[in-house]
Parts: sequence; C-alpha cells; structure tokens
Amino acid sequence: MDSAAGALPTPPLDQRIAIDTTPSACSHSSIVREGETASSRPRVRIGRGPLACERLLLADLDENLELAGDAVLARPVLIVVPSRSLRLHLLDRIADHRGGAAAGIQCLTLYAIALDVASWVAPMEPPGADLLPILVRRFAAQEPALRRSLGHLHDSYAPVLSPIEDLLEAGFDPALEEALAEVLEEEGHECASDAEVERAQALVRIASRCAETLSREGATRVPDLLRQATDRIRRDPDRLQAGTVMIYGFSDATGVATDLIQALLETRAATMYLDQPADPANPGQSDEGADFGRRFTERILLVSPPSEAAPSAPPQGSIEMARALGGQAE
Repeated sequence: MDSAAGALPTPPLDQRIAIDTTPSACSHSSIVREGETASSRPRVRIGRGPLACERLLLADLDENLELAGDAVLARPVLIVVPSRSLRLHLLDRIADHRGGAAAGIQCLTLYAIALDVASWVAPMEPPGADLLPILVRRFAAQEPALRRSLGHLHDSYAPVLSPIEDLLEAGFDPALEEALAEVLEEEGHECASDAEVERAQALVRIASRCAETLSREGATRVPDLLRQATDRIRRDPDRLQAGTVMIYGFSDATGVATDLIQALLETRAATMYLDQPADPANPGQSDEGADFGRRFTERILLVSPPSEAAPSAPPQGSIEMARALGGQAE
C-alpha cells in the first residue's frame, strides 16, 4: 500500500496508517547527501509543548526524506514511540502532513524494537500476557492484608495486577524483596498507616513470587527483553535495520527502557524530541515547577546536550461562526 507522497487523494484512516516500510533485506547506512558526512553525534531537541515537538519532528522528517531520496526505500527512517496509540496518531499526522501515503517511514514502539532486536539471535515469541494475571490472583489470595480488604469483592484481586505489572516492568528482581520490605517497615509508617504498609509489603512479596515463577516457566519478561535489546544494540548497532532514527513522545520511562533509549542515542546518533513545558510567566524558559519526568530528562541529557528550545506559539488561529437550529443540530 506504500506509495510516494504527492498529490494523492487522502485515503481513509485505516489505509493512511499503513505507511510503514520494513524490507527484510535492507542494510544499515547513514542518510546523507552526496559528498556530505552524516553527524555521528546524537541530538536532543527541546519543544515548549507537544505541538512544538510535533512540528520539530515533522520538519526533520521532511529533511531526512529529502536527503535520502530513493535510498529511503531500502533504509527507512525509524521513528520510535512509547505506545501503540501514539504510533497510530503520529502515522495519521504524517499522512496529513505529507499529503497522503508516504514510503520509507517505519514507526515502532520501543517494545516492538526490543522484540525485533531480541529475535536477531533466534525467533522469539512475545512475552505471554495470560500467565501473569493468574499468578497475581493466586498469590494475592494468600496475603491476609489483601484478603481482608479485597477478598469479598467480585474479581477481587484484579486491582492488584496493575501495580505488580509496574514493579516487574520497572525491573524488579526477587533479590530486592528483603531490602524493600525492610525499607517499608522502617520508613513506610512515616507517610502511611499500618494497614497500607502491610499491603505494600504484600505487593512486594507477590511481585517476587511472580518473577520467580515466570523465570521458572521460561516466560520472557518485558524488562529482560529490554535488557537483551540494549546489550545487542550496543554490541552490534548496524544490525538495527534503519537509516535515521527519531525518538518521539517520551516524557518518562522505567530504568531499563531508558537504558535502551540511551543505547539508541549513543550508537545510532538518533534525534530525540523532549517536551519541556514553558513557564507561563516566561514562555522562553522551561517551567521549573514541572517535576514529572525530571530524572528521565536528566539521564537523556547525559548523552547529549539539548538544542535551543522551539517556541510553543501555535499557528495563527481563526474564528468561524455557524448557526444551528436546536442543540442536536449544533
């Protein structure tokens, strides 16, 4: 369904998002003009707001596609995003921006890249999503602190699944169980009730048992997948079959996910787009009160200093008036 961008009628959404190109026989090569040398340094570009970041990405994408020419069909531009929903949205925006379908653009989630990289050695099945909910419910039912508050409810232990997934995806290891339990016992009572501390300790024990069981059953965990991908990209970056790499949409990430992003920046000289909200009183400066994602940003900026922030001013707006007969028509 890929075609060159041009004066094409805008297709429906389900067709417009199919603009990825993933030729299996492509080889890595930097995208440069004839006689030019591609930069070997990663770039971090700052946008004052999500629209500013999006405009930066689209402008750089146009430039990368122009530099590559027909070679982009064999060496696609790789855009890395954190979620499937953002991937679909971004592909739709690219289709709008390019005036229709476009070839030579590959947009993948970080998880999809990790799964693809892990399959370099041997074909790999995605981590199973069916086993963990069963294990969580089984082990949660054995915890008195959770059974007292949840045991009488319908599907009572379903709320426990989400925090366990967060712990495991953050790289929790059973070896940390005892240390975390001690910290909760010593410091938890300063900010939580005795019952809340007991429930937190129960969650740590459940996460530990789930991790041990998944390992015993040979099930691949997401953190393990991310670690393997990070190691393999650092050892053999040319195996990542892409030309230019663009990392977009991340405002925070777990430690192991950040390691993989840093590996892409360091080994692939990728460009990353970070949203740093502007100070309402001074639009030219970042908002010092926005603490969310600060640690993630600090780790990313260790790889490369940021470029000058793009302004957040939106395009010139307009006002349209319409008249409707009744609320439903409006």
